[in-house]
Amino acid sequence: MPRIKRKESRTGIHHVFMRGVGQMDIFKDDDDRWGFMNSLDRAKCQGGFSVIAYCLMTNHIHLLVREQEPLGDSIKRISVSYSRRFNKKYGRSGHLFQGRFGSEPVETGRYLARVVRYIHMNPVKAKIVFRPEDYRWSSYKCYRKVFKGMETGLESDMVKAAFSNWENFRKYTLAEDLKETDFLDEPSVACTAEMIAGYIMAERPKLDWSKVSEEEKRELLLEIKEKLGASGRLLSEVLPIGRNRINRLLKEE
Repeated sequence: MPRIKRKESRTGIHHVFMRGVGQMDIFKDDDDRWGFMNSLDRAKCQGGFSVIAYCLMTNHIHLLVREQEPLGDSIKRISVSYSRRFNKKYGRSGHLFQGRFGSEPVETGRYLARVVRYIHMNPVKAKIVFRPEDYRWSSYKCYRKVFKGMETGLESDMVKAAFSNWENFRKYTLAEDLKETDFLDEPSVACTAEMIAGYIMAERPKLDWSKVSEEEKRELLLEIKEKLGASGRLLSEVLPIGRNRINRLLKEE
């Protein structure tokens, strides 16, 4: 049976989950968890991706990442590095992680906020701790530092944009009857040049700008602006059309 193609994300953001083969524990002690965080940091440096949130459970991992290189390459960097360390330490061989890693695209700011909440509440739902701040191996406590303006190594701008302060972030995370409007500003996922290029490749893979009419250009520009929230300035940096011309096309009735 052919492998199902992984869903692409127009934002480049994915919720990734990795589980131990046969549900086995992939972390036996805190030294293992530190080892995984070191593998994650090295992979980030090599692959250029960023981490928005994470949680290391006993037999599985949640990561919220924005890809730079292909997502599979980044996850392979992490899994191969950590698996080698784990197998050497415990005198075992073979696969540590079960099959393909799971992933789902995150394409709206509101969904991103929900995924961050889900990741941070994993240890509470599993009854390991009573409060997310009591769990050492997630990014939850890092966000207290984020709201104080401290450096954490996370890509935190979108989360900061969604919540006006730490208290709203905390209440949103802990709310049992979640009413987002009580805590959540209308968040957005900032458009990037990579998102525009990826969208065009996915939706118009054979596009030849030299053969596209002015009306078709206008329709495509409006489509990208509506779907991704792209600015005229960013569109002009990615597309072979000057900024003034783009602005004129977008304003035409």
